[in-house]
Amino acid sequence: MAVAFGVTTMGMAIKMRTVRPTVALKRPAPFGAGRVWKAIDCKWREFSGGREHIIPLATGMEVPAKPESVKYFYAMQKQVESVAKYYAMTGQTLSQFYVYKGEVAIGDGFFHRDVTLDDVPYFFTKLKAQGLDGYLHCDFYSEEDHKWNIPNLMSGLLLHFDTEDARLIPAVAQSFDLNFRHWERDVDGSLIGNPMRQYLSLRLGETMPQHFATMFYAKRAMYAKVLATGFRPEVFRIYNVRNKMKEPTPIWEIRSDNRYWIVGEIVDGEDGVGGYYTEADGVFDYTPSATTLAHLACRLAAQGRWMALVPHERDNVSPDTLRLISSRTDDFEISGWEVWINPTIAAR
Repeated sequence: MAVAFGVTTMGMAIKMRTVRPTVALKRPAPFGAGRVWKAIDCKWREFSGGREHIIPLATGMEVPAKPESVKYFYAMQKQVESVAKYYAMTGQTLSQFYVYKGEVAIGDGFFHRDVTLDDVPYFFTKLKAQGLDGYLHCDFYSEEDHKWNIPNLMSGLLLHFDTEDARLIPAVAQSFDLNFRHWERDVDGSLIGNPMRQYLSLRLGETMPQHFATMFYAKRAMYAKVLATGFRPEVFRIYNVRNKMKEPTPIWEIRSDNRYWIVGEIVDGEDGVGGYYTEADGVFDYTPSATTLAHLACRLAAQGRWMALVPHERDNVSPDTLRLISSRTDDFEISGWEVWINPTIAAR
């Protein structure tokens, strides 16, 4: 702080004038600086009407020199750093984001697999230039306790597994990308496709937090049994613990007409009744190993989700295999779960 003294005479007070120095905010480096060139289209979709928007990012893009834009960029960096710690703690990764106008959420989207945490502040700053705000998806935060509630993080998933297992989870040995199409329901409750796709990636060397150890080893053993039968999964469906329904969860099969058919059901609601709606579905690019499927199961569980593998009619899977690939765990005595298999399937 600089101080300037005014002219004074004997018996008069000294006048002081404070001169505050000008602080120039350092402008952020251009998008992609120091990295391999890339261009990304960040897409988001309005809740009302479904209109899609695209925000392009490309190497060399500058953050506007306006002070408010620079300040906003750095604020977004801090937000991302905070969420990154949460992701590391819970086993989640960059995926969904929401778009707000003022205090109202007006849309959402899913980051492409090529988007990194370093890219997010640039995207959100471009949104801000349009009068909008972006927020990363964070789940299971307890406002009351002001902390991430790890023990209850995966209600209905981790509750079936010991979270104190000391066995180390092996790191991902082969990168794997999964993408799936989300579903929505129209006014009469019928399923309709949502053009937005979500990406879930496993990267070489990644692992999961220690509280997933029991789940990982149980899932790996479960999927090893499935693959040992010769079944090679191609199609999967995604379920979410918050997507509840009064009816049991259907067990699906794909017939020769390439449509889903219900061949059984599981009563697997948290209260011992009901089940869950399909949230998304997708197709594997190639058959994952049992280890990869176990890693995917843990990554999905970190989002409160699980995956059911869907056989084709020609796969001729046994009832036992059908149970394994359709349920959250391979223990059907938990919580009084009941599994019904169509008698024509059981007769195979």
